[in-house]
Amino acid sequence: MTNFDLPNKYMVVGDFDSAIEELEKVLQQEPRNVEAWFLLAEAHQDKKDKIRCLRQILIISPDNERARSELERLEQKQSISYDALLEGLNEPESSDVSDQRPFFDFEQDTRPVNQNNISADADTKSAGILDDDRKFVILVGTLVVLILVTVIGIF
Repeated sequence: MTNFDLPNKYMVVGDFDSAIEELEKVLQQEPRNVEAWFLLAEAHQDKKDKIRCLRQILIISPDNERARSELERLEQKQSISYDALLEGLNEPESSDVSDQRPFFDFEQDTRPVNQNNISADADTKSAGILDDDRKFVILVGTLVVLILVTVIGIF
């Protein structure tokens, strides 16, 4: 049985890099050592590294409830982060238009307008389009952030 006294001592004093180094040495010799993987997950401060270790445990031992519950807890935290991100992107609920800042700050175009190419109601139509564009940009931006966080979290 492997002795984890040294990595545990390193973690107690906050020297996580040394603990990780010692645990990786153990895992080079015993790659299926579930307890070493748990300690390595604990030593890592980065959530994606913790998740990687817990997934490795589930590869070795698919029925390991401790690893499964820890992984679910970490992924739940990540899910809450996504919800907070989405909440921060929601539009203000204020009905007073003067309180709201525009999403885009367009400068007024002072070039002369060629009346042959533009209909008389173009200005009224563009206002509605800008509202839809704003929602579209927020949606696409949110999706890009979620995809990036998910892809980074997988590795």
